[in-house]
Amino acid sequence: SEKCEEAEMWKDMPYPGENTEAILKEFEGATLRYAALNLEAQTDGDNDKLTLSTDHNSKCFAVQSLGWVEMAEEDLAPGKSSVAVNNCIRQLSYHKANLHDTAGIWGEGKDMLLILENETLNLIDPLGQTLLHSQPIVSIRVWGVGRDSGRDFAYVARDKLTRVLKCHVFRSDTPAKSIATRLHEICSKIMIERRTARASMNGLLFDHSKLVDIPFQVEFPAPKSELVQRFQVLYLGNIPVTKPVGMEVINQALESSVRDTDREDWTPVTVNVASATITIISERA
Repeated sequence: SEKCEEAEMWKDMPYPGENTEAILKEFEGATLRYAALNLEAQTDGDNDKLTLSTDHNSKCFAVQSLGWVEMAEEDLAPGKSSVAVNNCIRQLSYHKANLHDTAGIWGEGKDMLLILENETLNLIDPLGQTLLHSQPIVSIRVWGVGRDSGRDFAYVARDKLTRVLKCHVFRSDTPAKSIATRLHEICSKIMIERRTARASMNGLLFDHSKLVDIPFQVEFPAPKSELVQRFQVLYLGNIPVTKPVGMEVINQALESSVRDTDREDWTPVTVNVASATITIISERA
């Protein structure tokens, strides 16, 4: 499989396989030194708390968890990941009520600190200063900033226990581009360390298949580049149907709505149709 060894650009890359834990262990021993977040355990009565490190290499962001959405491996295929991740951000940002089992283990809507330090993404409870989750950055498949809101950030990684791919979405108190930039810097540092480690082998055989692909940064297209078609229509309402497919079902629903409702009750709306979304806006708002 293609490896991110000398590449200067972040791009779509195949994943090295399902045996992630073994690969990470080998990678850590051969090329990179992984360090956990510098947190000092303190005992305050019966409560264990953690003190955040003030290391100048760390970066702290105040965020709110919007939950997570399960993803399929094919969603991360080259050319698809940007749209797939941005759709997850849109789902959790605007349509959370229609999702099933989207809240992650840290709780939907929970305030937390996202700290990037020592090749690790850590989530901290700002009140108790307890470590909620720790994610090695090399195990993150993809990350990106939302198209619709510059404060939405997401990353995709495989759950350590269930092995399910999850897209975790956060809303940052500051522009999320800062998080993406810091991740880019950390990955650049890992790249340099990897090259240095290879050079120090002095020609000795080295199994490059044990290396973990560096995650790539998703650059979502700017909103202005997205073709949007707008239609001025009347909203008739909604009625139950027998099944969710078929033009016959749609035509019957239309005929029933026109027949059983009064025109003065119809609502003028604007329908915006884009490549990935349909947005309906009431003109009375």
